[in-house]
Amino acid sequence: MPDNLKKLAANTPGSEQEPIAAEAPQETVHQGEAAPSIQINIPPKVDLSAFASDLDDEDVAVEQLQGPLNIRRFQELKDYVWVNPNPAYTSAQPYFLVDVPSDEKNGKPMLHLITVNLARQFLHPSQWSRMRFALASLPGDKFFLGVVPCRNLDNEFNRTMVAEIDKAKTGWRRILRLQDKEGYWSKPAEDPNFAPPPAWPSATLEELVNDHFRPHKLITDADHPGLWRVRGKPQRID
Repeated sequence: MPDNLKKLAANTPGSEQEPIAAEAPQETVHQGEAAPSIQINIPPKVDLSAFASDLDDEDVAVEQLQGPLNIRRFQELKDYVWVNPNPAYTSAQPYFLVDVPSDEKNGKPMLHLITVNLARQFLHPSQWSRMRFALASLPGDKFFLGVVPCRNLDNEFNRTMVAEIDKAKTGWRRILRLQDKEGYWSKPAEDPNFAPPPAWPSATLEELVNDHFRPHKLITDADHPGLWRVRGKPQRID
């Protein structure tokens, strides 16, 4: 370029060249070399055979968890009832029981089991009762412990109740009071299959009775607060 033109370019505004920022050095991959790899941890495979079922759902019997059963009298049910026909589910010997008054407003007396020795040592015979229990169900697997008479069986009410409870071990029956004389009778359901037979719980009768009364309604020692309440003694405060 002629010198005069060089001077003209040098004196022209904005003709200065801005510096170029240096680029970050890049890792050069030479021909024939593999690019650097990224490590990814992959969990090992799980053997799923331990989780697989070899049974169909319909082949598995699932028992519902059973809470404490209520104690009920058959003459008060007003529905059809089925009594477990297994003799192991009707108590052979009567239990000693006592009603403990409630101190709550409108509270009802609460039935307690009491040992024979404590009942006879501290209570008048009029204060305790003896009962047998039978596992029974209303339609829909509504299980309960039914009271079976065990005293004064020459009384028509008690004698006929025992007889009708035995009949209810063969299917759905409704126990009713006789209208023209003392006692009870029962009628079978018009359709014996109107409700499925009960799916009886696997627990023993003793376990079911225990579940109803324990832990606070079992009087096993003279210091039990329920026994003190029945005897009319002030509650102990330890």
